[in-house]
Amino acid sequence: MTMDARCCLCVLALVTEPIWAQAPEARVSVSSATVYGGQTVEIPVDIENPYPCSTDVRVPFPRKDGGYGLTAYEQLPKGQTKVTVKLTVPIDQPEGEYTNHTVMLDPCPNHIQGKALSSGPVTITVKSVPDTGQYPTSAIVKLSLTEKQYFDNRIEQLSELKSRLDNGLPENAANAERLDTFLSGIVTDALKELQVSEGQYDQEILHNNGAIPAFFGDFRARYQELLIELAARPRNDHTATSFTYGAKLVLVQQLKSRDDDLPNGEWPSIANQVDQTIKEHISAYSHVRNTGRITFNAVILSFPSGARIHYKKVVDVAYLDYSRPTDVSSAEFDLARWDFKFAKDGCREELLRIDPYEEKEPVTISVELHCKSQ
Repeated sequence: MTMDARCCLCVLALVTEPIWAQAPEARVSVSSATVYGGQTVEIPVDIENPYPCSTDVRVPFPRKDGGYGLTAYEQLPKGQTKVTVKLTVPIDQPEGEYTNHTVMLDPCPNHIQGKALSSGPVTITVKSVPDTGQYPTSAIVKLSLTEKQYFDNRIEQLSELKSRLDNGLPENAANAERLDTFLSGIVTDALKELQVSEGQYDQEILHNNGAIPAFFGDFRARYQELLIELAARPRNDHTATSFTYGAKLVLVQQLKSRDDDLPNGEWPSIANQVDQTIKEHISAYSHVRNTGRITFNAVILSFPSGARIHYKKVVDVAYLDYSRPTDVSSAEFDLARWDFKFAKDGCREELLRIDPYEEKEPVTISVELHCKSQ
């Protein structure tokens, strides 16, 4: 026999003489009972007159001290006057007395008013039982992003940083120290963004089970190199620190009136490097978002053909040997900057760096060899 079944028998056995409610509308033939958490009480209810429709009967038991109460319920068929409602006491229900004074009948179809019938008082005394269950003590709520949503968010963050760069350069370009401080702040924020992005990619996309795409390491190295260069720069090689006031004003006005892309040389070279790196960072995210690939396609050509190919990521040290000589009509590489070395007997070795981020696919990797026979 289950605990619930044993409880029902115990509860009904407590009622040696039914105590009928004083009110004429409803009678509940249980006056009191003591139950433990997890047990079920069955309570007979007698309605004075048949209800005109099938309805749910609810017998609420508010807690005596105003805490969270209990409710027994069952369906009463149309035309019936007797029903037994059931109440299962939660295992962790607080101890105490719960007393009923009212039987509630839900409204019939196309009605909004139910019926409240006086009854009782009927009291249930709840006793607690030890809960041996093991429950968690904390929870972590995380937003799970699709890969496209992830890159949309990252592109938005970098685009805001790019706007800060564009808007801040005119007012900082005329002073060397101020420019370097401004650019250092932009690069530092870009590096922080990269670190956050890399961590989220590992968790949200790779689920901590896979290799981090190569472009994260590539841009980390580039931002770090920019910070080193900014820290080491002399203060007299790139800005208008010796300009007259009028010349500075003209320079700032020209910069403020510029379009999105400036000709080379209008900014100091370090500013162009920062600008280009952030643009390529955005392009890298856009490439993966749009293609679903963390690689790029390429063709490898040499003039003359037949050159051996050695290659490595810019951030790596050792070169690898490609599986066959030029020309290669279809090749695939991780999305990152690459250094290529081409060698052919009788020809001078040629070095070539490839930056694929803003190139259309397939990226053409092409070199002209200088050979003795030429």
